Amino acid sequence: MSQAPETTPRAFPPCSSISKEANDFMSQSIGAQWEMADFSPAGIANLRKDNHQFGADAWEIAKKDCSVTLEDEIVGGVSCQWVSPTGDLSGPETVLFFFGGAFVVGGPEDDLSMTARIASCLGRRVCVPRYRLAPEHPFPAARDDAYAVYCALSSQGRDVFVVGESAGGNLALGLVLRVCNSSITKPLAVALLSPWIDLTHSGDSHKTLFGLDPTLSVEHFLKPASLAYAGKEYSVSDSGISPLFAEIPANFPPTFISTATRDLLLSDCVRLAQKLRKEKCYVDLRIAEGLWHVYEWYPQCPEAVDSLQQLAAFLQAHRKL
Repeated sequence: MSQAPETTPRAFPPCSSISKEANDFMSQSIGAQWEMADFSPAGIANLRKDNHQFGADAWEIAKKDCSVTLEDEIVGGVSCQWVSPTGDLSGPETVLFFFGGAFVVGGPEDDLSMTARIASCLGRRVCVPRYRLAPEHPFPAARDDAYAVYCALSSQGRDVFVVGESAGGNLALGLVLRVCNSSITKPLAVALLSPWIDLTHSGDSHKTLFGLDPTLSVEHFLKPASLAYAGKEYSVSDSGISPLFAEIPANFPPTFISTATRDLLLSDCVRLAQKLRKEKCYVDLRIAEGLWHVYEWYPQCPEAVDSLQQLAAFLQAHRKL
């Protein structure tokens, strides 16, 4: 007999070592109950509206110390937002950034608090594709958009860093795997923020951290989102949809992975790092104490700023000399 999904998360106090800002966010979430996400057309529209508003609020905080210019351009047939630091660039490399949102919500504007920080810290332009979203455009639409943009940038002779957060980390990993198995020039380095790369949710943290991560629930959001992304023709266990299950080539670029001890997707990050190390690929796995899924999206927290600065330093260290 099947059981209804748990709706009342366990309540634990915030970690004592995190910042006041992070503590405040965690404290506000203690005891919250999850409701099933509404994936009807009206429900999806509301989810996207809420996500956009959260991103706009985050950008209002971040833009106080991130000076960038924004412009739109079609790259490889895909609409993209360019985020450029004001003043002189520090190098010619391009950052290709994929936003998150479980493949059903999100957009470049929603992640400006992160992309502007990366552009400012690294001194490079950031290209953010508006890849197509499910359920209107299930797999492989987003994957194909990601590949088209990368191919266009590569054909222009650009050296590229590939970065992605959450579902965007899935696209980033899948893209680099595809490029490494082709004749196309591979990226200089990869950075993944809490990548959602196992859509079967078979990891330990998917179960054990329910209620400890205030931002995610498998049963109430990720599972229906994964089914919407897979559509009717693919399984969530397909390595194109869950790239954690793909074989890692020996020529995979140096990789930075950020996660946290209360990140529901901690297991995705740990298992990917293990696979990369098994193939003797360089990986820098950062696990923040007491924080949650893509805490970098919360610019009021000093830990978010610090992590993005670490990401920028990692990419800088792997620039083309």
